[in-house]
Amino acid sequence: MRKTMIIAAVLSAIILSSCGNIGPVQNTVTTTTVTTAAESEAEEYATPEETQAREKLRKDTFIAEFWGQNISFGDTDALVKTATKDSSFEITAEKTSNQQKLAVKSKSGTGTVDVMSIDMSKAQLGYSLSYILTTFGDNYHSYTVDALDGVTAENMISENSTMTVVVSKGKYSRSCSIQKTDSKGSHYGYAETVVIVKENKLTLISGSFISADMMDRQGFVSLLKKLADNVEY
Repeated sequence: MRKTMIIAAVLSAIILSSCGNIGPVQNTVTTTTVTTAAESEAEEYATPEETQAREKLRKDTFIAEFWGQNISFGDTDALVKTATKDSSFEITAEKTSNQQKLAVKSKSGTGTVDVMSIDMSKAQLGYSLSYILTTFGDNYHSYTVDALDGVTAENMISENSTMTVVVSKGKYSRSCSIQKTDSKGSHYGYAETVVIVKENKLTLISGSFISADMMDRQGFVSLLKKLADNVEY
């Protein structure tokens, strides 16, 4: 098995509890590789669970390193104001030091949208742009779906993942439709995460919504699209 030891991994437990500042995106990751015959054989015969655990560790290490970088958070007021203007939903914005969380309500459903702008110009990340997009995006998408109360993997009726990377800028998007039925009837939902990176600025738009009215889902899709379309890419 090839064992890759990421230098920052030893600090991951500490960094995970922090929310900091991120800089120039590097194209390579600094690693130390040690390979032995025994390790190669172990990797060859690794179970799917073991392989999955290794990949999760790599991703968790990246997320910990990301939040521990010298990053800063930008203002998203203009983006939110433009995209939510004339919306049919009742939208309440709660602003913190690092993001805006939108509470979205209709007569039949509720949801949330996180909007975040991160300046990475001072960060020292040794990862490719595509790795940053996919790993950060997948992590936040999982968090967004988990926030839907009572929704399980079995409720996911469709999922679509797309990613586009163009030279010095890139865009990641992942979405899933949700349907669940309980004693109160059928509920329709949607979750989507969009990550856009341009000129060391990362913009995140991630939201989920569930409603007894199927048309609400389409309205929420349109709301997220308006937010993403107002980010220069």
